[in-house]
Amino acid sequence: MSVADLADRFFHPFRRKGVRGAALPQTHAGEVLLRLLAPFGALGDFVLFSLRTIIAIPAIVVYPTRRREMIMHLDALGVGALPITHITGFISGLLLGLQTRVSLRQFGLTSLFSQMLTLALVREVGPTFVALVAGSRAASGITSELATMSVTQQVDALRALRRDPVSALAAPRVAASAIAMPVLGIVGVLAGLFGGMLIGYYALEQPPRFFFTQAFHMLGVREVIPNLVVKPAAFGLLIGLVSSWLGLRTTGGTRAVGASTVQAVVTVTVGVLMVDYAIGEFFRKIWPPPPW
Repeated sequence: MSVADLADRFFHPFRRKGVRGAALPQTHAGEVLLRLLAPFGALGDFVLFSLRTIIAIPAIVVYPTRRREMIMHLDALGVGALPITHITGFISGLLLGLQTRVSLRQFGLTSLFSQMLTLALVREVGPTFVALVAGSRAASGITSELATMSVTQQVDALRALRRDPVSALAAPRVAASAIAMPVLGIVGVLAGLFGGMLIGYYALEQPPRFFFTQAFHMLGVREVIPNLVVKPAAFGLLIGLVSSWLGLRTTGGTRAVGASTVQAVVTVTVGVLMVDYAIGEFFRKIWPPPPW
């Protein structure tokens, strides 16, 4: 007996009756239960897909075709995202510098401008903003590409040739995303520091040498490892896994490709914010920052 039959038998006594005692037409109770359980099934499917993909990543070193695929996507996801990363980081540094300058001037603490700006950029603004902007770009590209391959039966052709789509398609893209995001995060932070330096030079008359000396003095191991290595790598894994999973499970036509792409961008945006909070709270408990 199926789950739908069990649910229908359970909900059968609670069905409403009409005026003459006939059962009113309504949705099958089993379908309602399956719709309620669908998100849990999708979550389990994503966890299994993630495990298979992560296990398949080390094999990229062995197979030349997968290495070429990873290098190609490193160029697309990493080098191709450098312009938008520079712009995002620079504008973030300008905006954050303007707000920090106003707040510190109210309390007469303008000498701490470079330190406050550096901590804000490194801990939250830099890696998170870059992941949201460059990650959305990467998610849309990966999802649309794999979804198009799915609806045009190219993925089925790989299975017919006894090639695992997870190992051949998903693993190189996930590895490329996990490698590219830390590099993009560092580039975004450096661009933000340059934008903040301009605010400090023109608004607070701080020399660039003084600004960068104070800024790099704040960048200890405690700030670099969690915020510029662990966080961006986790963002990259999330972006690659979600995009590949949604792309490979797409069925239908061009409308399904568009729907999967939109879903990937939204899921990645929310997921980056959740992972950012989780990793930040984790490191604050096991490796608290030094008091300044």
